[in-house]
Amino acid sequence: MPAELTDENGFATLPWVVETVRRIEVDFHPAPEQRAILDRLLTDARMNSVWRELKRRPAQVRAAWSASPALPDVLTDAMAETLHFTFRAAQDQRTAGKLDKAEARRLSLLQEAKTLSRVADDVTASVRAAPRYIADTTDLSQFLADADALRRIAAWRESLAATIRGADDPITITNSRSDPTERGVQITIAAFLKVRFGDYLHGTAATLTAVALGLSRTPTPRVSRSAFSVPKVATRSRARSRKK
Repeated sequence: MPAELTDENGFATLPWVVETVRRIEVDFHPAPEQRAILDRLLTDARMNSVWRELKRRPAQVRAAWSASPALPDVLTDAMAETLHFTFRAAQDQRTAGKLDKAEARRLSLLQEAKTLSRVADDVTASVRAAPRYIADTTDLSQFLADADALRRIAAWRESLAATIRGADDPITITNSRSDPTERGVQITIAAFLKVRFGDYLHGTAATLTAVALGLSRTPTPRVSRSAFSVPKVATRSRARSRKK
């Protein structure tokens, strides 16, 4: 078990670890394959370097937690959040995707919503314009209910389209050099570390990804570093603006 934060009974018995494991069990009810993620995070020797790096950053953690100065031990709390979040990221397996595919999906959903809304409006208009003899012999209220259902589905498709990431999302990628799930998890963890520790800690994010996903080789820190770097085109544009 990781040696950096052990007590006399072992890492897994530390109060903050016990509480985090309890939270994970309550929040996720992990199945055996998900529990394997947690077991790796608790026992893999590579986690030594993770806890060692995080223990070096109490000042940055306090700055990141400045909105909650009453926390009794912000560093321990942040490490507990790291364990919990890394488990969740590995379980969710947020996948990096190419922008063109995401945009095509967004446009398809919006087109579906538009078609559903048009059909709903046509049904409503037809009911309202129905001749008296049809209204007297047919229950038209069901058609109006169906039109309302179509509008609800259209709204759902629009809400799905709104959740599709755009070019400004870090896990929107322009190439497929490595496994998209590994990339998505690593970038997601790096974003979390930036919030909690004031730094992306790209190497630590790579290690957490490797352990959580059970990878034999740790991915390169360059994956998340490039995701959060300013594109060269934008950098050049800003440089030209400053010269003017």
